[in-house]
Amino acid sequence: MSAMMERPRSPRWTILVAVGLLAAAVMLVEIALTRIFSFTIWHHFAFMVLSVALLGFAVSGVVLALAPQLREHPLGGAAWCAAGFAAAVLAAVGLVTHVPFDPTRLAVERAQLAYLVLTYAVLVVPFTLAGLAIVLLLTAFAASVHRLYASDLIGAGLGCMLVVALIGWLGADGVIWAAAAAAALAAALLRAEVERRGAARCLVLPLLAVVSLPLAPQVLAIRPGPGKGLSQFLDRERFPDARVVHTEWNAIARVDVVENSGTVRWTANPQAGVPLPPQVQIVIDGDAATPIVSPDSETAGQSFLDYMLPSAAAQVFRPRRALIIGAGGGVDVLVALRNGAEQVTAVEVNPAIAALMTGPYAARTGELFARPAVRLHVAEGRAFVRRTSDRFDVIQLSFVDTWAASASGAYSLAEAYLYTVEAFTDYLAHLTDDGVLTLTRWLWSPPRETLKLCTVAAAALRRLGVADPARHIVVLSLGRLGNVLVKRTPFTAADLAALQQVAAARQFGFLYAPGAAGENEFTSFLGAADPDAWIARYPYDVTPAVDDRPFFFQFGRWRDANPFGAGWGDSMLALSGRLVLLATLGQAVVLSALLLIAPLALQRRRGPRHRLGGVIVYFAAIGVSFMLLEVSLMQRLTLFLGHPVYATACVLAALLVAGGLGSACAGPLTRGGARLRLICAAIAALAIAYGALLPMVLAAALPYTLPARLAVAAGLLLPLGFLLGIPFPAAVASLTAQRAAPLIGWAWAANGCASVLGPLLAVLIAMEVGFAAVAWIAALGYGLALVAFGRWGGEPPDAAHS
Repeated sequence: MSAMMERPRSPRWTILVAVGLLAAAVMLVEIALTRIFSFTIWHHFAFMVLSVALLGFAVSGVVLALAPQLREHPLGGAAWCAAGFAAAVLAAVGLVTHVPFDPTRLAVERAQLAYLVLTYAVLVVPFTLAGLAIVLLLTAFAASVHRLYASDLIGAGLGCMLVVALIGWLGADGVIWAAAAAAALAAALLRAEVERRGAARCLVLPLLAVVSLPLAPQVLAIRPGPGKGLSQFLDRERFPDARVVHTEWNAIARVDVVENSGTVRWTANPQAGVPLPPQVQIVIDGDAATPIVSPDSETAGQSFLDYMLPSAAAQVFRPRRALIIGAGGGVDVLVALRNGAEQVTAVEVNPAIAALMTGPYAARTGELFARPAVRLHVAEGRAFVRRTSDRFDVIQLSFVDTWAASASGAYSLAEAYLYTVEAFTDYLAHLTDDGVLTLTRWLWSPPRETLKLCTVAAAALRRLGVADPARHIVVLSLGRLGNVLVKRTPFTAADLAALQQVAAARQFGFLYAPGAAGENEFTSFLGAADPDAWIARYPYDVTPAVDDRPFFFQFGRWRDANPFGAGWGDSMLALSGRLVLLATLGQAVVLSALLLIAPLALQRRRGPRHRLGGVIVYFAAIGVSFMLLEVSLMQRLTLFLGHPVYATACVLAALLVAGGLGSACAGPLTRGGARLRLICAAIAALAIAYGALLPMVLAAALPYTLPARLAVAAGLLLPLGFLLGIPFPAAVASLTAQRAAPLIGWAWAANGCASVLGPLLAVLIAMEVGFAAVAWIAALGYGLALVAFGRWGGEPPDAAHS
């Protein structure tokens, strides 16, 4: 029988490495799950499901507080928990990806609520096990908590950096498997500390996980949810020969190529009677589709391009230089070339799609993107426009997302930076004197998406000094589609006559033109003496989206969120993403109350806990404030770095790694409670300063290359991240010095619950008053932590920081 080892007084390097590995595994799972949920449901709901699932970390703290006997064998218990996480995460992901949860049906199908609760319950298990492993070690080595917490943060930060590369290499399912392998290795290292002679046997589980990595796609079998368009493209009754011929994951999306399926509806004009050539569909995250037109389109003719509503501007203005944002399969590029463009700049955000169009599917478009007149850039459209000095005759955006998502309200919580007032200002500034901006979106009845494009355009024109925006806007229609044309200069009589001629020939409708007769929502808004008052009276929220509140697809107001009103039904999700967000926040609050208040009452019956209230307030305040700051910084860096993926990875990695370094230095920096209070005050001051100064610094560095911009962003975040890593371990050390180690479990639980609420509160606040206010509230949170610590924090002796 193996000899059992005595627990070391301070954590050996193997324990620190194990903590780092487990933290990296948790972060890999968190980010990979957002990608998986983006494919199986919608990524705007994914963060809410995952946020509630992370209550598992809070559960672990409560478990430890209610079962103090677990602290008797912390290394063995942590090893079992880490191994349990490895197994549970594979089982949980395999199960939840087969649950038929469709959040777009929550309002009309009671079963969907049960599916949602099941998803929560399943995902809580692995996170509870991971959290319990870490909090057991934090409690066991509380005197060296700053070293353990540093390993935790640095491991999580490295996990953030790895995940962007690993998803492209292994796929999201492979990343989940790799995370399980990392957790299994952490379990092996911890077990080896307990049972040295059996250390070799401990490596069997992680080696097995690595060897079986190729089985991940088959075992997890990730498939799109019932509300996703990919399921419809593969409908065997309608398209018996449809098949997926290529699948690829990256940090931005999952890309599937589907052959022998239907057509993308916005490419067709059902009234024209013009035959459509065969299409191959590129399906993004299981729903948004962009077509590749097959080479035999020359025999069928390309006249169908003229009957597409987004082609109206090109047919009338005959651009010499065109900018296509969202190039996709290249249909809009074909339109520009067909109408005489000498130079087409095509911008595509997803490198996987660009690689398909310049590689295996290049021949299907006649080497479209290799033509001398076409320049393809892999970049986010808004960021590209901000950095380029070129000017264009036409800037075109056609459905840079999906009908199903906007119809269901799945985008109601999306941060749509392509459709803000600042974005339109950027587009208009990059037009030639007679250039035109053209955007195509869904119309709806009463109008909301296309109408909101008009409110945004009018606000942008006013910012540019245009006194009467109504003379600079034209709105066309085709069935459910709306097309908004915007010029920096007024539309001339010749422009309008040419548009009328094309519209009549192609069977497009006119919803608005300067000086035209007729009355509808567009003429009413653009002719209103007080546009703000008109918007306030409109049934939907069509307030212009701005960068600080970039929720273009949010059309509901609080007064719309009435589950007992006549409007309750399918439309509710489209009307009010706030309702979904509020419901999720409510569930998180209820669960947090059950995890904290109920067990707290039980504990008080057993005997009061000295200073427990102050401890909970302190750790909850730093937890929620950290998350508010994190979300606010991600939003501010999205435009600067060009994509939310880069912003998320950069912010998380920089803050966590820098926080780990701060935690490692927490001992000497916080000897004495006054120093910790000073740290909290410094964080609050930095949060305010970042809110005021960061936009100016980022604007100055915008022309830099992406690596340089990443370096600038990381450099800006490091000082704040360093300080953010100090308050948690320093306060834990204070508890240890006061012989209040049993309260560490409650501290962990309070911090975990608050961290769950933080992202939800950040979005809710941003929707109402903007992301700038989120940073201010985070600063207030650290001020509250300062006050709370002053009520219970003692003066920990030097030994507590050794």
